[in-house]
Amino acid sequence: MLRSCAASRKISPEEIWQQPQQDVDEDSADEEAPHECDNIKRWIFPDGPGAQPYSSTDLSKEERSAIIVGPTTSGKSELLRALHKIYSTDRIPESLVVGHGNTSTTATVTEYPLSVCCVSCKTVRNRDLKWEAGPPNESEVLKTFKGGRKDSRDYYLDKYMAKPVYGKHKFQVNFLDCPGDRDSKGRDEDHMADIAVRLARKGKLAAVIFVIGKGMPYDLSFQGSFLYFWDWLKNYHNHFIIVHTKWSMLEPGAEAERAAREREFSEVFGFTDVDTVKQVFIDSKWEDEDPKERDCMAFNQQKKALAINSMNALITEIALASNIDCAMLPFRKTRRMHEVDRQLIAGAEAALDAAQATLDTTDRDLAVLNKEMREISRRVAEGESHTAPLMCRLEAIDVDTDVEIARKEAWIFLWGWRCLRVETRVPISNVVTTDGTFRISWTDWDHKVFSVQVTCSTGLVPTFYMGSLVVYGASRHVHAAEIEQIKAELEPIRAKMKEDQEDLRHKQDAEKYAKEVLEGLNKLIEENTLVSRVASMQELRLDQLGAVHEWYKAAVGKQLSSSDLREYIQLLGSLPVRPATSSFAG
Repeated sequence: MLRSCAASRKISPEEIWQQPQQDVDEDSADEEAPHECDNIKRWIFPDGPGAQPYSSTDLSKEERSAIIVGPTTSGKSELLRALHKIYSTDRIPESLVVGHGNTSTTATVTEYPLSVCCVSCKTVRNRDLKWEAGPPNESEVLKTFKGGRKDSRDYYLDKYMAKPVYGKHKFQVNFLDCPGDRDSKGRDEDHMADIAVRLARKGKLAAVIFVIGKGMPYDLSFQGSFLYFWDWLKNYHNHFIIVHTKWSMLEPGAEAERAAREREFSEVFGFTDVDTVKQVFIDSKWEDEDPKERDCMAFNQQKKALAINSMNALITEIALASNIDCAMLPFRKTRRMHEVDRQLIAGAEAALDAAQATLDTTDRDLAVLNKEMREISRRVAEGESHTAPLMCRLEAIDVDTDVEIARKEAWIFLWGWRCLRVETRVPISNVVTTDGTFRISWTDWDHKVFSVQVTCSTGLVPTFYMGSLVVYGASRHVHAAEIEQIKAELEPIRAKMKEDQEDLRHKQDAEKYAKEVLEGLNKLIEENTLVSRVASMQELRLDQLGAVHEWYKAAVGKQLSSSDLREYIQLLGSLPVRPATSSFAG
């Protein structure tokens, strides 16, 4: 059986309000003493058999946060209004407008900090509440009670009213009012992420309060929301509280109906650790009775007393719960996020298939290209090895350097003169004469293009060797035939080499382009592999959620670009992903 924190039967006014008479009020001897609940030790579980009071040392004054979730119109705002009525002396924020019909009043996560403590109920006289004269119909009702028949309810109401009494041990609870499931003013998926973002900012969480109104079914919307949090906080099920609103234990058959409600919860969810879920039954609208009804004030005060007990039980559960460190919590992706993820995965897989096919084709083309380049390079190398010695010889002889082409010597017996003449088949570029043993006089120099003639005389000096005449021609003229032969031999080889080299340059350009294509494909494969992997993740870190949530909201219904994907990847941080690579990626 689930733990229930509400009264199990209809309670009479005497049982609810009567307190020990310890002191005497100075105004009247029949006034009751203040209820002794000004210490945290009064906090107990009302429904626990043999429950013992908790010492103030067992409870921390650390600030706590509690999220309030549930279907639209389940009574979340009503519950917060009731808490403000009790703990904030009726100072209710304007934002806490109670919804009607199927229209939600909470469109975003709203935080309501409250200073809370142990609270119980004591009885006071009517005059202690300083009732002022209200509308005539209300005054008539009061007069009727005072002058009417003296049954227990009317007589007791004539003397006593319900009043909360507070303990001294206080701490702050930040109630996060969340939009309802199937919210009429916002997207449910956004609310889940908004809740997680707010929890990440708060850093601590003490309780998850699910609110469901009386008569509301545990439908698929409620089940989806509850199971989402149940799976998300799978290690903290003892922090879950179900608050049943719009519930009055004064109605006939309330006890049996409450028990049936608890059984229904167990049957719908069937958790093995169902006993960890606390349940509180509360009527948070005790002041909404019709003032024209004769019994309205009596029911009002009885409901208020029961509501105070239930709210004290709720605050007790929050006080006893240890804070969950939200920084350690991952965020489970919502259904809408998974829908975007499915689109991302489908797009990434399609891109991966196309990229991989292109990668394989480019790999094959590049392999053929490399084979052709190797063959061309081999032919070019052979041509260079054949032409290298020819080019070396050509460079040596196809120059203007003088080369000796003829030499003629002059001999004589003792003295006299001689005439030396040399004819060539190549143009003469230079003529040099050399003396023999003694200095000789060279005269009658006659130099033409292809011939030279000189006269030398010994004078009176006797000698045998007079000297020599040396004729030079340009190297390219001397070796003209050889040069022509070498050039004729080089011409076809060099033409073929030039063709091969041009072809090789084209192949090299094609190789460069293919490698750029491979680099782009590998990068595309790496990015889409990362996108697919990240989109397949079920959880995100809370510290990443803020920016990522905004990205998901912007991604809904949008054609995602590569820059959007890169932004998404940067938001999530780098992950160890091994990309597909090509053997020619270089």
